Amino acid sequence: NSDLVCLQSHIYFRAIVEQLTGPPANKLQSYELTEEQWLLAGAVEEVLLLFQNLTDLFSQAEVPLIVEALPMLEVLEVALEGAREDADAPNVVCVAAQAALLLLDKYSVFTNECELYQIAIGKL
Repeated sequence: NSDLVCLQSHIYFRAIVEQLTGPPANKLQSYELTEEQWLLAGAVEEVLLLFQNLTDLFSQAEVPLIVEALPMLEVLEVALEGAREDADAPNVVCVAAQAALLLLDKYSVFTNECELYQIAIGKL
């Protein structure tokens, strides 16, 4: 979640960031974001928010039960599919959502092959 928190802070403090990076006297103009980059930052933030609940769950000292984790992964999958198909989203966000879906599918294969997982979540 550190990337999300950093990005959210950058967006929240946009006016201040622009005041720091804009003036030539500060010699920070190479770090100044364009309007397109600010829009991209907002789109990336939306996709990173999809991972927040799962990251929080898996960051706890207690290990989550499979019956808690799998439904959340299914919700994440649907949300990532929506992000991938969003015609208004920047292409890089759609590609990143597809990459995340491929990784999610890679690990979902293991749960589909194990009857114990299927029984635990009530699919068998």
